[in-house]
Amino acid sequence: MFAGMLRFVCTNSMIAGDRFEEVRVSHKGKIQDQIIEGVFTVAEDFPRLIDASEQMKETRLSEPEQRVLAEASLVARYGEEDSPVRPEQIISPRRREDVGQSLWTTFNVIQENVLRGGLSGRRQNANGQLRRSTTRPINGIDQGVGINRALWTLAEGMQRLKNGQSAIRATLRGGPKNRGRPLAGRPVLL
Repeated sequence: MFAGMLRFVCTNSMIAGDRFEEVRVSHKGKIQDQIIEGVFTVAEDFPRLIDASEQMKETRLSEPEQRVLAEASLVARYGEEDSPVRPEQIISPRRREDVGQSLWTTFNVIQENVLRGGLSGRRQNANGQLRRSTTRPINGIDQGVGINRALWTLAEGMQRLKNGQSAIRATLRGGPKNRGRPLAGRPVLL
């Protein structure tokens, strides 16, 4: 069992990364009590999951930031150089409701495009020739869990970067939130 959220608009079955509770129950013997206990354990993490999603909804990404997130997502999915599609393709929403520049929207669009597949692209064959291809959906549970965790981790990393930038800007402007706090150990991103 994993903490996760299901978007009713596209049912993309997002799974949160490693920060949230995970419970495994062996399918042997009388497992009802273990399953019920596992459900309660995972459910305790939902307030943190909802808080994380709300913070991502409030975080705006520039187009270059969206592209960087897409590039890293393609590496997570295909490896360093094997992606048949361009980053712009996986940040292109499939429906009007997903148009926007929040981290949450961008994450969900990338997640859906990577998991659902169906994007047209080009791949180089063994002879070095470019051939048209279509990305395949991820249907396996293990591969789906792995890519979902990787994408969540990338989104959280972008969130931390954006929060760090806001804090640094506020400090440099003399903002009350960070006045008098040292910046030791934090990268300066302007």
